[in-house]
Amino acid sequence: MKATYIIVLLCLFFSISCPIRVFAGATTDQPGTLITRADSCAKVPDFQCALELYELALTTGIDSSDSLTIRLALGDIRYQLGQFDLAFVQFDSALLMAEKMGLDYEKALALKGLAHILWRTGENVRATTLIIESIELSRKQQDTAAMITSSNILAGIYMSVGNLDDAGKLYQEALGMALGMQDSLNIAQAYEYLGVLEFFREDYYRAIDLYEQALQINLGMDRGLESGINYSNIAESLNKLGEYREALKYLKKGEKVMKRYDFLSGLIFVYYTMGDTYTQLKQYDLGIAFYQKSLELMELSGETREKQMVYGLMAENYAAQNKFEEAFIYHKRHAAAKDSLFNITKNNQLEEIRAKYDLEKKEQENFFLAKENEAKEEQLAIKQSTIRKQYIMGGLLVLLLLIAIYLSVKLYRNKLLLSRANKTKDKMFGFIAHDLISPMGIIKSLADLLSPDSGFDLTKQERDNMMRDMHNSASSVLILLKDVLLWSIAQQHGYDFKPKEVNLREVSQKNADLYHLHAKSKEIAIRNEVPEGIRAFADVKAVSTIIRNLISNAIKFTEKGGTITLSAALDDPSMVVLYVSDTGIGMTSSQLELILSRNELNTQKGTEDEHGSGLGLNLVKDFLKECKGRLNIKSEPNQGTTIEIYLPKA
Repeated sequence: MKATYIIVLLCLFFSISCPIRVFAGATTDQPGTLITRADSCAKVPDFQCALELYELALTTGIDSSDSLTIRLALGDIRYQLGQFDLAFVQFDSALLMAEKMGLDYEKALALKGLAHILWRTGENVRATTLIIESIELSRKQQDTAAMITSSNILAGIYMSVGNLDDAGKLYQEALGMALGMQDSLNIAQAYEYLGVLEFFREDYYRAIDLYEQALQINLGMDRGLESGINYSNIAESLNKLGEYREALKYLKKGEKVMKRYDFLSGLIFVYYTMGDTYTQLKQYDLGIAFYQKSLELMELSGETREKQMVYGLMAENYAAQNKFEEAFIYHKRHAAAKDSLFNITKNNQLEEIRAKYDLEKKEQENFFLAKENEAKEEQLAIKQSTIRKQYIMGGLLVLLLLIAIYLSVKLYRNKLLLSRANKTKDKMFGFIAHDLISPMGIIKSLADLLSPDSGFDLTKQERDNMMRDMHNSASSVLILLKDVLLWSIAQQHGYDFKPKEVNLREVSQKNADLYHLHAKSKEIAIRNEVPEGIRAFADVKAVSTIIRNLISNAIKFTEKGGTITLSAALDDPSMVVLYVSDTGIGMTSSQLELILSRNELNTQKGTEDEHGSGLGLNLVKDFLKECKGRLNIKSEPNQGTTIEIYLPKA
């Protein structure tokens, strides 16, 4: 087996962990000053500085427009730091805000961010759907720069599944647009991506030529990381041409750059390429060492798409040494990680989406052409006769009448929405006063103590404890705000439920992964034992919300060292049941009766004094009702809790 692999990078992906710094005087700055300072940090780039200032600006009472802009910036930075789950939350929040405010430009940016994350995590079908929507919004706004970056993402998706022809067309279109704008950055990226395309077509000399063009532009613009990517891609093509010593020189240049930027995704590529180079030079031990480095970084960053390929390369290395036992072990790992049937299905779905996109694009062109013809005919008709003019006047009167009726209906609906909003507001004030103000007060108090002007000489342990408490309080505020947003949408406008077939194991795993770090902080294990073949017919976002809230509650009420188990079974021919079980503190019969019989907002503290919004279980019950499902809870004090979620079978 001769592996074909490449590094296709549109944004940074690395992960760091640093203590939060407190900027002298930052808390007294005006919101505009904080945002300006954060923007400056992001351009350096000093991402930790930018994150802290953006997060601080969000607490200063800024308006919705600035909040939306900051969330987009936070999503971009979190993505570049490799914090995909946190980036997804920011882009998802930005998307909801942009849709609510009717801002298509910001909506396109949020969709692009979500699509990029989904692509990097292997969800190509969802990524394609979102990026096509982003491209269409940018096209309507004639935003060429946004169209270039979005088109590059779409081309990358198609290239990753072997659709080189469509990828090539998109890259050529992007290059043409970049040249038209004289945009050096996007021109360099276009040459890089076209080089990748030629690599997959096995024209390695042409690939190197294109990489060199990109490298010269990036060096001239002093873009260090992009130059490091160019070095690494050139090295891979040299490997294919048998120039192994020369390839190592370029790989070492690339490694130096990647380390300077803590760019884990790039280092993954550099190390497994070095592993292949040393293997070809028959330095097998060095080859294995670099393969292992690559796998270790995959585990650290969560970017495991290339793991199966590295297993295959390791199997080849051991086989070349006549170490057939080790070769067989890694061959089995390679086979287990590779799912060809799944990839074929995904490729077919991608082709269907692309076909629909092309058809809709052609229909839009025909629609606008027909509109132009209608306008010309109308201009001729206006000049014809008095009778035609009378018809036009009559039509205008009818139109005015329809507008009046429309406005009356709209006014009536707005009154209903206002009435619902007032009722929602009355319900919200009671728990916001406690669940929001309390953690925010804790955050402020701890921030005052940590301030250089506080006068307290704190030990490192005391500062670490305070930082942990601030993190827990901020997390509770974030959970509250997410619950408030979903609950408000459901109460005021009604959630847009779109039922379809849902793979319960897949959805359970994705949502369990989101709480991995939270559970780890309490030493709680989350086990997904949902069988592969069980599928429900429901809205996938609603099911995800239900699972997230139940996992969050289970973590909240489970002691350290506990276990949370997700499982499922067929209840009858028409229903499936999803179980969320924990080994937590459980509930009394009176507590169960209160939860199941009432629909009011209730909140309790968790095993480590965690706060909650009181909205989670209400959301679960509301969403289950819309999904035509039901809820059952079994619990005893100190014996844990099992929540049964019944959903229609697909």
